[in-house]
Amino acid sequence: MNPLAHRDDCRLCGSRTLDMVMRLTPTPPGDMYLPRSQAAKASSAYPLDLYLCRDCGYANLLDILDPDSIYKEYIYTTTSSPGLIKHFEGYARHVVERLRLPSGSLAVDIGSNDGALLRGLKKVGMRVAGVEPAPEIAAAATNEGLPTLNRYFDAKAVETIRNDYGPANLVTANNVFANIDDVSSVVDNVKALLAPGGVFVVEFAYLGDLIKNRIFDYIYHEHLSYFSIDTLRRMFASKDMKIVGVEHIETKGGSVRIYVQRAADTPALTDNLDSWIAAEDRQRLRDPETYRTLLQAVDKTAAACRSLLDRYKSEGRRIIGYGASVTCTTLIYHFGLARYLDFLVDDNPAKLGTVCPGLGIDVRPSSAIDGDAKTVVVVLAWRFADMIIERNRQVLDQGGVFVVPMPELKLVDK
Repeated sequence: MNPLAHRDDCRLCGSRTLDMVMRLTPTPPGDMYLPRSQAAKASSAYPLDLYLCRDCGYANLLDILDPDSIYKEYIYTTTSSPGLIKHFEGYARHVVERLRLPSGSLAVDIGSNDGALLRGLKKVGMRVAGVEPAPEIAAAATNEGLPTLNRYFDAKAVETIRNDYGPANLVTANNVFANIDDVSSVVDNVKALLAPGGVFVVEFAYLGDLIKNRIFDYIYHEHLSYFSIDTLRRMFASKDMKIVGVEHIETKGGSVRIYVQRAADTPALTDNLDSWIAAEDRQRLRDPETYRTLLQAVDKTAAACRSLLDRYKSEGRRIIGYGASVTCTTLIYHFGLARYLDFLVDDNPAKLGTVCPGLGIDVRPSSAIDGDAKTVVVVLAWRFADMIIERNRQVLDQGGVFVVPMPELKLVDK
């Protein structure tokens, strides 16, 4: 069975007037780092093309992988990403305080993963429930006392939660709303789950930051949507819902958190949309040329990176890639780095002993880095470059170098 489907309409407004604005190198499912014995499962590469809707300005992928091919054997956990545990603890406190939610209110997290946010919400007095399609991750969270329904967030999930716990005062979706093809049905299901006056809080990597900070590698098959505030405002309005607040946060290279309610409810917060939409107009997020200009800059940096690594390879130096995440897969493929990398290292235990999707490059622990003068470490997880370099200063002390490929090529030596 072909796991790939292609749609020819905008999933937010239904328009068929769509421009392809960024064509990245096709990749397998980017987070399918599997043991070498299972590597064939991630051998096929699929298109990674970004389209822009001329009518509503929505940036998205139209080539869609079957969700089961990604999530049923999903290995990413929130705890594996630096700083996210602390982030979610602060998130829980902030949202509960800002919305003045009484102790004992029901909070439901869509795509709850290992329960990092549920844990924080429970700590501040909420009753909690999660919905998570990856069976092993859902079971582990439930065993920890964070009840998690193992399924996609559909009408049956809403029915089960309402029967078991009642309507939700708070529904959250963190870095998962952008992964959903049928956004319309999810919004309908959220409305059905919310108690009167309840609030839907969505956190996602922000399109404006992706463009400004050149975070092109945040484009991968799991992420179908690259949201602006304006496109979401239009979409929620079509569902008789309204955005009542927007906050900018630093995670994922630049994200936003929006607060959404039924249009008929009394707003829990003060609307601040006008300034966001004005800033998006200045940034020209609805202009195809904005995306083409970004891709030209990325490709220029990629060529410079390959030229540098060609020199190091000709000198017989050992080249190690630091990072084995889904973003690293996009970077390795689009920059054409596979032929240079002797192996990858990562600090996530779940990735050790696996190979890069479709390329067979081994993933080893960061202790495998030899700090000698022939060592070149390419920081694929470049948003964490400062932390990675500081933790591995022995490379510099012994004459090795770090190559940071983005947002602009940078060489770090002693």
